[in-house]
Amino acid sequence: MGEREGPLFSTRAEEPSLVEAIEDFVVGVAERVDHLQDAEGEGDLRRVARLARELATEADAVGYELLGQVARGVCMAAQAEKSEEVRDLLLALTATTHRVRLGHPGAF
Repeated sequence: MGEREGPLFSTRAEEPSLVEAIEDFVVGVAERVDHLQDAEGEGDLRRVARLARELATEADAVGYELLGQVARGVCMAAQAEKSEEVRDLLLALTATTHRVRLGHPGAF
């Protein structure tokens, strides 16, 4: 398994004050990506941008910077109304989310 497919771990996992927030984030992240995909499927790029921006902010706060970067890319593509790019980036976001969940034992 290469670096691009392996589990992702929070860079802030050792911070006791964030343990619960990280757990909550990881457990709920797949559902959040589902909501993004639903919004994209409905053609609601404004909602895609909003949801992606919120996801990016929270991902950064709990130490998942790569996930935050991908979510910001989704947000920027949605704001620019680049539907194909949004679709491609949502696939990347889904894969990155899976890696986050692989790296967190309580996620499954």
